[in-house]
Order: sequence, then C-alpha cells, then structure tokens
Amino acid sequence: MSEKKQSIISPLRYPGSKQALVDYVESFLRANNFVDREWVEPCAGGASVALSLLARNLVTHATIVEKDPLIYAFWKCLKTDGAVLCQMVRELEVSLKTWKKFQKYREKEAIKKYPLIELALAGLFFNRTNYSGIIGAKPIGGMSQSSDYSIDCRFTKATVIDRMVEAHSVMNKMTVIRGDVVAYLRRTEPRLGQGTSVVYVDPPYYLQGKRLYRHHFVDRDHVRLAEFLNAANFPWLVSYDNVPFVVNLFKNQTVRPIWLQYTVREARRADELLITNQDHLPLPALNERPKATARPALKGTVSRLRTRRTRTAA
Repeated sequence: MSEKKQSIISPLRYPGSKQALVDYVESFLRANNFVDREWVEPCAGGASVALSLLARNLVTHATIVEKDPLIYAFWKCLKTDGAVLCQMVRELEVSLKTWKKFQKYREKEAIKKYPLIELALAGLFFNRTNYSGIIGAKPIGGMSQSSDYSIDCRFTKATVIDRMVEAHSVMNKMTVIRGDVVAYLRRTEPRLGQGTSVVYVDPPYYLQGKRLYRHHFVDRDHVRLAEFLNAANFPWLVSYDNVPFVVNLFKNQTVRPIWLQYTVREARRADELLITNQDHLPLPALNERPKATARPALKGTVSRLRTRRTRTAA
C-alpha cells in the first residue's frame, strides 16, 4: 500500500492556488535530482507548494518572497508570532464593520504606519472575506450584505486557525522576505547558482493579473522576468497562463501545457503552462518534451490535475 503524501493547505485563499501542483513538483524535483535543496519561491502568494515540500521533507529550507505588504506581513508574523496571531483571529469580529475599519491597512503607506502584526491580521481578514480572496476586492456579499453568502462564509475560525498552526509547524525552516521577484533573484543569483537551490516562480497571471492582484504585472514586467530567467544560471520552474505572449517569451525553454481543473459550483478549467530551463519536465501521460513555439498557444496532450474547491469561487 502506498504511503499517503502529506500536504499542507494554505490558510490563505488565493486566485490560481497551486495546491494541485504539489505532487507534480515532487516528481520534478526527483527527476532532476533536486531533492534536499533550498526551495526559493519569489512570488509567494498562498505558498502552498513551499509549505507542502517542507512537510514532505523534500527540501532543506524554503525562502518565500512577497511584494504585497499585507500578504508578506501575514507570513512573517505567522512565522515569528504565530500564537499571538492565532489569538487575534479568535478574538476578531468578522463583519462588515471590521471590513470598513480595516480599510486603513490597504493604504499605500500602511506598512510604514502600522504594526506588522496588525497588517498580518488585516491581510488574512481581507483574504478570507473578499471575493475570491482578492486583497483589493469588495467583500463577499457586497456592501449591502444582501446576497445568499455573507462576509464570514469563508472565515470559519477553527479551520483557519488549524491551517495556521499546521503551516507554522514547518516555518522554522522558512525565511520570509518582502520584495520584488526579479530584484530578489538578481541580488541572490550568485548564491542560487551554487547548485544548492531550485527556484519556483508563479507570477501574476498575464490575462487576469490586473483584476486579481494589487501588485500585478504589465507587459514590461513579464518581459523583464522572462529575460532574466532565460539567462539565469540556476535551475527554475515557472507556472503561467497559456497565452501567446508568454509562449513567445519562453520559446527556447522546455514547456508543457497542463490543465488545473477545479470543482466549484460550475466546473472550470485553467489552461496553464509549466516552463523550465531543465531537460526533465515529467508529466503523467506525456512521453516527450516539445519546445514552445510562437503560435497562438500551446495545445495538445495535457495532464489534468484536480483539486477540490468549495461551492463559491475561492
């Protein structure tokens, strides 16, 4: 009987969560002899992959980097002040009144004005109470709270705290940094190129990034990231939405289309790309590794990775 593999579910609801990729990433690490290296995730978001790899003891350490100050604050404080943050969640009133009160934490200079632990709580609050977990969005149920779903419908405290405790349990082997993905990679490239690290980048979606993220990419940011990675001397894996612009940026790398299929009120499928500068990109049911070309988008055989989602968009 095969042993059930451990995965940690992130406390954060995140658009495009990569929880479904964890088993695949494990096979990627094993195929390329990257087990027992440092895992570097410079677009942290929900950090699902980093947490699960640590739980499975597949990597020696994880470094996550996040640009959004509220998401950074959450991960930083969960690591350093996890018990305090959990207690703050227990005492938190999940209501529209709190949502309005917390607006000050979404201000541009909030990280300079308020304690990090307050920003951490606000980041979790907005993530769990806003539509699709989008920090800059409106609350579930709207400002009138007249829909079938109220602001607290995705904030079951017991579940959220359990996930926080489980994540905290592996964060002694995690470093949390606030910064820009390319700036961080450029600054640490000499160390990353020493053969003891592997980098996973899950940048903001090309098509939907502006709607989903406060710190989204414009075209020049996608180009800047691709140009840096294409010339990098360290091993990397990237996940992206499957669009012609992205395909062309990485046309000289190993690329695979893959479906991330979710079960929601109405099933939806995300057609995405996995890209690497390594030769081995193992995927179930795929026997060859085609190079990307600048055609409308990559099509063909794909592997379907399924994950369960709740009834409404997570």
